[in-house]
Amino acid sequence: MIRTSDNETYHGDILVGADGAYSAVRQNLYKDLAKKNILPTSDAQNPKVGHVCLVGTTRPLDPEEYPELKDSRSHFTTVIGHDKAHTVSLRIQPPFIPHSLR
Repeated sequence: MIRTSDNETYHGDILVGADGAYSAVRQNLYKDLAKKNILPTSDAQNPKVGHVCLVGTTRPLDPEEYPELKDSRSHFTTVIGHDKAHTVSLRIQPPFIPHSLR
């Protein structure tokens, strides 16, 4: 059973808490597990997570120089830093062309 902040209750077989690294769902679940003395030691520590999100746009790019732009699908690239907890993700999005102009 789950009780929300407005005192509603919900019943189900599974709860998916997709509310971030410092999740309210996780904190409440862990508090309950700690009271029952069944919280694993590794989960009693704060997660070592940090995020930075940079979003930007550019001038129109030359498809000859950036061939990914010739494709009608987006491309994603991920680079994981060697011996570091860093990743860099890049999304190349082709120009949007409304259906009426295709």
